[in-house]
Amino acid sequence: MAPNQGIFEQTLNALFLQREHLGHAVIDRPLSVPDVASFLNPFNGYTERLRNRPPSGNKEAVAGIEGVLSRHGSIGARPATPGLTYQRVSNNYKFSLL
Repeated sequence: MAPNQGIFEQTLNALFLQREHLGHAVIDRPLSVPDVASFLNPFNGYTERLRNRPPSGNKEAVAGIEGVLSRHGSIGARPATPGLTYQRVSNNYKFSLL
């Protein structure tokens, strides 16, 4: 993984994936051809480890976030930004300014 430089969350995600042996984080230098070749190598084990993990996506992410917010009383609360409103539409939120 080669996260965008200077974006902490991407660097952290890359390091977590590396810790789980799902890839190699390249954070201390520019990405090289050998880095990409190593990642694409069918014998690196990443594909097999990913195959054994349960899939997750936006539905699971939204459910997790809403679970945390509801436990802390934030679902349905007024946004902190004056004039900002939101409503849930399907699995997305629609934001608008008054």
